[in-house]
Amino acid sequence: MTNRFDSTVTIRRAVSSDVRGIRVIGQRCLGMSWSEKTLAADLDNIGRSLYFVAVAFDQSVIGFVSCWYVLDEAEIIDLAVVSEYRRQGVAFGMMAALRAELQKLHVRLLRLEVRETNRTARLFYQRIGFDEMGYRSDYYPDTREAAMLMGQVLNEPDAGANTPSGR
Repeated sequence: MTNRFDSTVTIRRAVSSDVRGIRVIGQRCLGMSWSEKTLAADLDNIGRSLYFVAVAFDQSVIGFVSCWYVLDEAEIIDLAVVSEYRRQGVAFGMMAALRAELQKLHVRLLRLEVRETNRTARLFYQRIGFDEMGYRSDYYPDTREAAMLMGQVLNEPDAGANTPSGR
């Protein structure tokens, strides 16, 4: 799926050639320390992980979102956009593409954790339909800061899903 929301940025599923760009953005924006080898293995984990990237006109990666999913639940692992492209709809576009793909996979609930003090991120997630679901104190080891748990229902559960005939 490719989603072009303006003439300079394209949102698409990540491919192996995007790993270096994902790592650079992860380090620059999130302090992420995953190696390219680890990212490549995660990207290739079909049926367990999804990555979407935003690429500029020159095909450089300017943002990414990653998630892991099992059965009918998914969790956003990382979302980052380089500062020059923030507040231009890039994160919104990546999240829209991710949610659409997860809906096709019949994922019911999408969850995430966000730093309690990251007001900008919390407001962004609330604007796109996430609700606060919980709180984890001392969650982040670097600062011992709390995490807000947020979630969004993507698909309603099937009425017969838990019955013998619905399995």
